Amino acid sequence: TIIDCNAVISGPVVLNGQQTEATVFDGFTIQNCQGDVSPIRIENGSATLNNLIVTNNSGEEGGGINITGGDPTLIGLEIKNNSARTGGGIRSSNCSINLVNSVLSGNSANISDGGGISSVASSWDLTNVLIIGNSAVDDGGGISCGSSNLTLTNVTIAGNATNDKGDGIYYPNANITVVNCILWNEINDNSTSSPLNIQYSNIQGGFEGEGNISADPLFTGPDNGDYTLQAG
Repeated sequence: TIIDCNAVISGPVVLNGQQTEATVFDGFTIQNCQGDVSPIRIENGSATLNNLIVTNNSGEEGGGINITGGDPTLIGLEIKNNSARTGGGIRSSNCSINLVNSVLSGNSANISDGGGISSVASSWDLTNVLIIGNSAVDDGGGISCGSSNLTLTNVTIAGNATNDKGDGIYYPNANITVVNCILWNEINDNSTSSPLNIQYSNIQGGFEGEGNISADPLFTGPDNGDYTLQAG
């Protein structure tokens, strides 16, 4: 199923808190929604979004998805080439989110922060996720997470860019745990007070922690946006 807004409709999908974990939105594409409202809005509730493509959309906060409250689960999403003032791919506030087996690429925050993800006072658990080639005018080309908790497992963050701080991750007043990841981008908290626990990961420039390395990840074709790993 394809929902094509033809650049004249914004915010066609609204989950308003009545949905439980048993509510699953599965297997559709939403594209070309242009306006002030995100194409997918989650306002409280615990719905699951599964196997969605969200592409070429725009919104004021969250070019692809805007989540306010609740604890949704996002599985198998491809969120690409969306734009917003803040949170080019996803914007969250005051919520708890599981993001699994997903890709955020080519999204942009064209005025503020968080090219891929902008998180405010939220908890994120990311597993098997690619965050690549996103950009922000302000902080956090890949992820901006203020006053948030962020857990990354088997996540690759690379090729993101910002005009300010944290091409990969900007995390003021946040708690971050990283395990078995590739962070091939700058990470920056603009302070010394934000806890950052990294283990068994490949960190550009190196980072002290058990099992960490700093070695060329051998991406297949990063100049062409291919951040899969070379065979062998």
